Amino acid sequence: MPAEPAQQRAGFSGIGALLSRYLLGLGLTFEQRMRRLANLAETETRPEQFLRAALSDLLDLPQTNGYAWVTKGSTGEVGRHEGVKEFFQTGALRIELYALRAPTPAILLHQKLLLQMVGHFYEALLREEQQRQSAYTQAIYETGARLTHDIKNLLQSLHSICAAAELRTGDEAAFRALEQRQLPQITWR
Repeated sequence: MPAEPAQQRAGFSGIGALLSRYLLGLGLTFEQRMRRLANLAETETRPEQFLRAALSDLLDLPQTNGYAWVTKGSTGEVGRHEGVKEFFQTGALRIELYALRAPTPAILLHQKLLLQMVGHFYEALLREEQQRQSAYTQAIYETGARLTHDIKNLLQSLHSICAAAELRTGDEAAFRALEQRQLPQITWR
């Protein structure tokens, strides 16, 4: 009996080839989406705006109707909220996915990975915002401390001039020398 030509037969091996091709296609889409998420995280500085833009970008994924999210400080939604609901939790971010029908395991895994990355970028932007706020508060504190120190020095100089004026007992030359030394310094400060 002659050997059969090597051809793809239907059955398990055919399904495996189709599944592999499908997953490779998802991988390319995943890589493109990751690049878009990273670019969005670089350009958008406010965490809530990033979250809205990132989830809006993911609306064109297969079978996806919409997303809703809940964080410590806010809630939001994009798209339509109808169909099957799936929940994802990443850190302090909870995301609900609304799909036309129950997603396949491959689509669900794809969504989960993308939403985890959205969560990581969101938390990174939150940390950056907190660092900016902390740096701003520190700058205000340091400016206030310097200003307080300068005012204290001014008041001490004025106090010494006033004390010398009260106590002067005929030594006009010493008092004028004190004034000539102190008044330019007060003016400079």
